[in-house]
Amino acid sequence: MIENKAMDIFLVSRWGVGILLDELNPDLECTKDTNLLVRAKTWQRGVKVANEFYAKHFKHIEVIAEDIKNGDELCNQIYHIGSDMLNDTEEVIHGPFISHGMLVGTNRYKSWYHDQDKTWRKTRK
Repeated sequence: MIENKAMDIFLVSRWGVGILLDELNPDLECTKDTNLLVRAKTWQRGVKVANEFYAKHFKHIEVIAEDIKNGDELCNQIYHIGSDMLNDTEEVIHGPFISHGMLVGTNRYKSWYHDQDKTWRKTRK
């Protein structure tokens, strides 16, 4: 019998920073988010993969450097959006890309957010 090693696919967002746009044009007022599509075993692992990506690629940006220094999470929201039955590698599979990170108008995705108390909370079943 072949063991099923399905991985989950997550949309991971860093809210309200638009770090790529801010870096290209610091005078731009940006309300969009910096997002990644991540393949991981669990949502917690998805957060870890995203944090590592943001820390590696954006540590030169002041707000990211400050969060790293303070030991803060580098992402704010994660949605479980699907599964990948063919790959078993945890990694960023797309991104970063700039867009509104909230999946507005749908309750079909499990999601978690990092609140001001520095706690991850489940927002959808």
